[in-house]
Order: sequence, then C-alpha cells, then structure tokens
Amino acid sequence: MKRFLTLILVAVNVQTASAQSIATLQQQYTNFIINAHTQFGKSDKADFVDGGDNRFFGKDWVKGGVVNNYGSELSKGFEFNYDFMRHELYAKWSDTIIVVDPRTVKYFYLNTPTGTKYFVKNFELDGKGEKFYESLAFEDMATDSAGVKLLKFRSVKRIRANKNDYAANFSGDYSDTFSNSFDYYVVTPDGKYKRVKLSKKDIVNALSAYPKLKNVNVGAIPDQLSEEAAAVFIEKLNHS
Repeated sequence: MKRFLTLILVAVNVQTASAQSIATLQQQYTNFIINAHTQFGKSDKADFVDGGDNRFFGKDWVKGGVVNNYGSELSKGFEFNYDFMRHELYAKWSDTIIVVDPRTVKYFYLNTPTGTKYFVKNFELDGKGEKFYESLAFEDMATDSAGVKLLKFRSVKRIRANKNDYAANFSGDYSDTFSNSFDYYVVTPDGKYKRVKLSKKDIVNALSAYPKLKNVNVGAIPDQLSEEAAAVFIEKLNHS
C-alpha cells in the first residue's frame, strides 16, 4: 500500500568525493528524516487523476531535484510533482509518495522536455517561506539571480461541481474543475518588489529606480513579452 509521508531534509556531511561516488539510493533516502503523515488513499489518488496539469505541475511524475538549506540534494531515483492548490512538493520513490517539508527546502527544480524549471522561496513575498515561486531568470544556484529576480506565482482554486447545473445534468459529468491564476513579480536586490504584467512598460516602470536599467537598450525590447522574452530582458539587465 502506498504511503503519504512528510519529508524533512537534514544536512549531510560528505568527507570525500569517493564517499559521494559510492552513495547508494538507499543511503540517499536515509539522509532524510521520514515521518508518517497520512495514508495515500483513494481520495489522494483521485486528486492526481482528476486534477492533472490543471492543478499539478503535470499529469505525470517528472525527474528533478530538491536542495535543502545546507546544500544537500535529493534527486537520483526520485520523481516529483507539485500541487499548485495546496502548494506542496511531492517526491515519489518506488511505491512511496512523500510530501517535502517546505521549511527545509532552499529550492527545487523539475525537468521538462523544453528545459528545467526552478522554484524558489522569497521571504519578501511570503514571510513564512511556505510557498514557492518559479524563477524565470534563474541563473546562480547559490543565490538565484544575483540581481533582479522575475518570479511567477501560480495558484489554483477548486470549483465544486454544481449538481443542479443544466450542462452537468445533461452530460452526466459532475467533476470539480480548477481555476488557475498567475502573478508575476519583479524583486530588486534591496528586497523591494512589485507585481507586474508581462509588458515592457510594466517591468520598466517597476525598475525605474534601479541603476542598471540605463545600461539596457529598452527601445529594442518588444512591448508585449512572453515569459521567455521577459526572462531574457532580466538576464541582460543582470549582466549589464
């Protein structure tokens, strides 16, 4: 039977490179304190099936890794998913599902066919450090981006099925649905932040007092930005 566990990362001191090379999956697994939380029952399984990528990072488990506050990493042998409604990171090993305790996580990353997505904490936006933001201009794994950060926050709300809804009665589909919202933030090195739209005007206005902005040819930036283009803008700014 699958179990739903809470995973708390602890520091691991590795004395030599040879010690790292002989670490087995089981040794990796026991480098963490595991406390039973709840059974991974039928309702939990149904959440994964019904929510899909409307609620989770994806319909399927993906490769990735978790780095704790001491730099220890959990990746080999594990697959991951993220619940944007509960704001919980899940790690799967064999037939065990684990909830990763956010208090111990510095950042985590999830691999996709188009690249790696990095998720970080930001205490200016979330003082408790319980939520994760996708860092669209992530560069330095030690500090995230050294200058300005461009963060994306996705949240999901469940909309309960209306049993009296005509369309539901007609189709016989009484499934809950999920509403997604996306917010973007620019955070400067001094900890100040502003919620922005993905447009040149909004991002430039948010950075109007930032000294390095004058080093970037703002005129060459399109008015409307994709996430990728906005990330390139921030990367150029940080390297100017």
